[in-house]
Amino acid sequence: MALRTLSSRFSVVVWAPGNHELWTHPEDPVQARGEERYRLLVELCRSLGVVTPEDPYLVWDGPEGAVTIAPLSSCTIIRSFLAAC
Repeated sequence: MALRTLSSRFSVVVWAPGNHELWTHPEDPVQARGEERYRLLVELCRSLGVVTPEDPYLVWDGPEGAVTIAPLSSCTIIRSFLAAC
């Protein structure tokens, strides 16, 4: 799995899900859909030490100053919007 390989090679890995990760193929052994699938992926990331949109944003202190790293996805934005309604 790519996340496992990346987390073993880098000190910090940030995951921002895309539609391709949230889509469920009919032959996928994990038939979770929607928010259930998203939550499973978040838990998988956390088990590997990978930062997700559900975690506090990281701040990188670079040579030009601090930069906030926000792993946003359409799911994060939509849930934030709906929570405000």
